[in-house]
Amino acid sequence: DSDALLWIDGIATGLNLNVTIFEPDISPLAIQGPKSKDLLRRVFGADIEKLKFFEVGIFYFNGLPLITARSGFSKQSGYEIYVNGPDIADKLWDSLFEAGKDLNVRAGSSAVVAFVSLLVTKVPPAAIALKTKALLDGVIFFAI
Repeated sequence: DSDALLWIDGIATGLNLNVTIFEPDISPLAIQGPKSKDLLRRVFGADIEKLKFFEVGIFYFNGLPLITARSGFSKQSGYEIYVNGPDIADKLWDSLFEAGKDLNVRAGSSAVVAFVSLLVTKVPPAAIALKTKALLDGVIFFAI
């Protein structure tokens, strides 16, 4: 995914090192919005509430440990879950949607969340505020 692997491979080749170079298949999944804590409590349990802003913890899903960070893409509450591989990612994605049916869960993109957040925090005209409030009242998650 980056030039860093090519650079490291070049150094290993240039120095005639006998090493295996690989990149883990880790993808961050961001969960954002005022109800994100409610959603993750349903999926990971009550211990998720102990995670403070910018802290990292390990939470289990289907018996597998997932590194989870408390973050915030906007002024809203949020988390990042670092998912190892596509098999668990699909199951987690489906589980989040199922657990959040009543929380207005939807998939989005970081650009949309940033734009909507900017509109709301800059006190937009009432028509825009009404349209964006519905989006920000729920939970939005997206793969980065």
